[in-house]
Amino acid sequence: MQRFSTLMLSAVLLAMPATVAAEPTPITVRVLSDDAKFIGTTLGGAHVVIRDAETNAVLAEGVTSGITGNTDRIVNTPRARHGSIAGEGDAGFSATIDIDAPTLVRIDAHGPVDHPQAATAASQTLWMIPGRPPHGADGVILTLSGLIVDFGAPSSFGREFTAGAEVPIAVEVAHLCGCPLTPGGTWDADQYEISYSVTRDGAAVTDGDLAYAGTATQFAGAFTPAESGVHTISVIAYHPITGNTGIGSRTITVR
Repeated sequence: MQRFSTLMLSAVLLAMPATVAAEPTPITVRVLSDDAKFIGTTLGGAHVVIRDAETNAVLAEGVTSGITGNTDRIVNTPRARHGSIAGEGDAGFSATIDIDAPTLVRIDAHGPVDHPQAATAASQTLWMIPGRPPHGADGVILTLSGLIVDFGAPSSFGREFTAGAEVPIAVEVAHLCGCPLTPGGTWDADQYEISYSVTRDGAAVTDGDLAYAGTATQFAGAFTPAESGVHTISVIAYHPITGNTGIGSRTITVR
């Protein structure tokens, strides 16, 4: 009887599914500024969230860190099939996720962190297999489109002006990785359209173009308000070849 019971217990245990141990699975995510380089430490990085696409549970979360990478390798040299564009120290976010079965994940990236007014987002869904890092040496690369437009003038303070007096407009324009615009440079300032428009209490007042101001990323111009009221200065940076666009605005009071 005892032997029969033992045999029965053995049969039940064999019929039960074996417990599968979770296997540590590495993943690296890099975030690329469209037509430029990696978003890294200098601009606060890009925020990355890796989720289980089915349950929405967060599997890993962090910020990309490191350098923006090699310009020739990333931008200037045509990429061969299966070729790598990332080098040692290039910006990325790395994590190890414990999974026990193929898992569909969604990766969300948003940045740059230090320029929230210019931040854009991108997502990608892919399968992760236990123990097998996805996407080879470079890891998963998400691309963010856009341009940074930061106002230097009018400044954040002292936004009161007098009707009939010139109001300076000065902005810095760069890619989301911080890559600068210069005439004839890799990111040729002459190819970018930097324009401004001014409204007063919601009505159009004037518009025009900003010119390169002689220093990398900097563009400038001015306008003269004729009447008092609340004026909003909007600047649009646009690259017609790629469609990369950035927008900034500043509100002033004219007495």
